[in-house]
Amino acid sequence: MTLHELRQATRQFDKEIPLSETRPLSSKKQREFHQMQQQTLRHAKLQRRKTVVLNLDQDLLARSDQYAQKHGMSRSELIERSLRSALVFTES
Repeated sequence: MTLHELRQATRQFDKEIPLSETRPLSSKKQREFHQMQQQTLRHAKLQRRKTVVLNLDQDLLARSDQYAQKHGMSRSELIERSLRSALVFTES
């Protein structure tokens, strides 16, 4: 297929779709869209990550894991949020 033929074949997709011709996503499609967005964000964040090894008190680690699970976050997210809070507090 030549470039001219490709342009002819896909011309219909160049036009903007009027809002009146659209409909809201179903609940299932909204969940799928949200999951894809989260995966994209996670992937972008992971590219800037560095793996570290920490030695922590066992009781502190257990309490931290319980807190993280209760609040729907990973151990890494809890540690990152805690570090950010501590830095904001000490830098102001």
